[in-house]
Amino acid sequence: MMASRMVAQLATRGAALAESAVAKLAAALVTVAEAELPGVAATRDDIGVVLHGRGLRARALGTRKHGPDPRVAGLVALVRGSQVTR
Repeated sequence: MMASRMVAQLATRGAALAESAVAKLAAALVTVAEAELPGVAATRDDIGVVLHGRGLRARALGTRKHGPDPRVAGLVALVRGSQVTR
């Protein structure tokens, strides 16, 4: 019985830490997106981070027929290259 209680407490604590980490990451993404993407506004909603911009395609990372949006591709390159200041 003690083990099941400990597992439940660990699961609750892990969920709280994950939620906090996601909130911090979303806030950082909004800040970086607004600073690095000209003409793009970033907002948070219940689902996640939403990018708004004139001409910004819904499939910003591209499809088979259309290439990626250069603004979002640049943001992805920054994040992958770890050039984002923390």
